[in-house]
Amino acid sequence: MLNSQFVTRLALGFFLLSISFLAHSGLATIDFDKDAGGATISAPSLISAATPLTDLYASQGATFSALDLITQPSIHPVNGVLRAVNEKVRTPSDSEMGGILNDQSGFGKSAHSGENFLAFNGESDFSAHVWRINFDSPIGYFGIQHSRGMPLNDDGHSHGHGHGNDRYLIFEAFDGNDNFLGVLNHVNNPDDNYSFTSFKSDTAISYIDIAHGQECCSSSIDESIDARPPWALVYDDLVFGNFGDAPAGTHELGETVIPIPGAIWMFLSGIAALCPMIVRKKPFNRG
Repeated sequence: MLNSQFVTRLALGFFLLSISFLAHSGLATIDFDKDAGGATISAPSLISAATPLTDLYASQGATFSALDLITQPSIHPVNGVLRAVNEKVRTPSDSEMGGILNDQSGFGKSAHSGENFLAFNGESDFSAHVWRINFDSPIGYFGIQHSRGMPLNDDGHSHGHGHGNDRYLIFEAFDGNDNFLGVLNHVNNPDDNYSFTSFKSDTAISYIDIAHGQECCSSSIDESIDARPPWALVYDDLVFGNFGDAPAGTHELGETVIPIPGAIWMFLSGIAALCPMIVRKKPFNRG
């Protein structure tokens, strides 16, 4: 007959094992074809008819906002003397976040998957050069597809300058205390195919700032923004999850030493809890 201690260890072991597997099931995908509830999005063809992407995916744990870079004076010690120094800060923008468009928009780009994509257009109100993704629950892995589109006016007519000047992208990650975790730079492929930018961090990421129109190749969003029109950019298939969800070979921000993910520790704890039930001490044989 099983004693209560054995039953307790058995329950604890299976509980910890189940938690370890659930920890790897946190990968989320935003394809802009469906909303957070799974309903199909009927996206417009004209960017002037699009709705700014803000809290559409809030229930999925991600919210979006547009940012401006403004220069303001601040006091800093310089060679032991307090001096007024101009520095750039990021503030909420009057320009709109990107809007979801469909494949029939004439934007010069098909969706990476499905029929919709997230569009930014320097010729419209959807012209924020810096935007932010906030995550309700900190993440350890992030990835997104991106490419160039055809610059259009708000009425959907082509600007007439092809795909615009090349766009240089920069991704910056921060933790919940606004500490900078790392940066990743990317130049869109000249053949206009989609490119996938992804990274992981063993320190939890609370938000990511993305800048486009950045002059290549600065190390910070705050250094320079190339706002020359015309330009148009599209994003699709955003994914985010835990550190352990990142595919092999994913670029890691910060430390190069990869620690054992928390889920593995829970898995090992589950095994440890089961060990006393598997390995039984044999009674001493007095012969």
